[in-house]
Amino acid sequence: MTMKKLPLLWLTALALAGTVACSTNQSIGSQIDDTAITTKINAKMAGSSDVSAFNVDVDTQDGVVRLSGTVKRTQAKRTAARIARNTRGVRRVINDIEVGYRSVGDRFDDAAVESKIKAKLTGDASVNVLNVGVDSKDGVVTLRGRVESAEAKREAERIARETKGVERVRNEIVVIGGGR
Repeated sequence: MTMKKLPLLWLTALALAGTVACSTNQSIGSQIDDTAITTKINAKMAGSSDVSAFNVDVDTQDGVVRLSGTVKRTQAKRTAARIARNTRGVRRVINDIEVGYRSVGDRFDDAAVESKIKAKLTGDASVNVLNVGVDSKDGVVTLRGRVESAEAKREAERIARETKGVERVRNEIVVIGGGR
């Protein structure tokens, strides 16, 4: 990635943070920080010969970075973690990257499941899709993020469970409000 493209990435990230600011549980400053961290890590991975940014998903919340995906070599997993750890603003790295081989078809199926769930969450008023992350691998869906009620957490899980292609749901959503 050239240095000329980095300012464009920053502007895009900041614009995205500004458009979602009014509809999440995080402060605007925290959202911008997290978006900047994710953007920096993705840019560093794009410039790395050891790890492909296309195979690693980066999610950041309150400075905690979660890396997921599948890479071919252990060295790529280590490099991704090192890149994340060495990025300014990162408080902690959770490295859920797996080492192995995944075909393009497998990755496409997982992306399709994630897209279906996100679309369904978008249409549900009780769940703010901007606060819920969805990851899928081989039919196992992991939901992460924050919601304001236990009802919203259950609803997100129900939506995921009822989506074609989902075999199991790991619901790691945290309830931060006082709602049931």
